[in-house]
Amino acid sequence: MLAKMTSENQLIRTPVCIQRGDAVRAKLAELALTDEDLAQALDWVRAPAAAPARAAQPAAPDTPTKPSPPR
Repeated sequence: MLAKMTSENQLIRTPVCIQRGDAVRAKLAELALTDEDLAQALDWVRAPAAAPARAAQPAAPDTPTKPSPPR
């Protein structure tokens, strides 16, 4: 609620509703992003992903992984 006192000592209350969109717009204004910043971000997002690094093949174990059954 936003309250305002008039010169006749009357209190005027006005509902205030802040939308999430307003908060997003305020944050974007605070960041002061330029068109160049946005273009670079889009280029980065659209670039093909690098091939994932492959894990090396595990070395052959010196001992068997399962114990032999008893005789």
